[in-house]
Amino acid sequence: MELFYGAMKSRNPDASWRRQQSFLKVFVSFSFDDIAALIAGPIRDQLANLGTPIGFNDLLMSNKRALVSTSHFIFVNLS
Repeated sequence: MELFYGAMKSRNPDASWRRQQSFLKVFVSFSFDDIAALIAGPIRDQLANLGTPIGFNDLLMSNKRALVSTSHFIFVNLS
């Protein structure tokens, strides 16, 4: 969502959108499903309790593989 929002806010949204689509073709997009939510919720809570909260959008930008890792990994990669 953030990438697409940025493209729409650019001076040339169509060109930005096309460049993004070309760049993103090589990546796999993971869905944020119920299992990911069950994993992400406790991690987000743990980070908040440690005084290092991350927002919901940061969780959406991470993928299931990152969420299965440690909360430190997520925080470092999203900060």
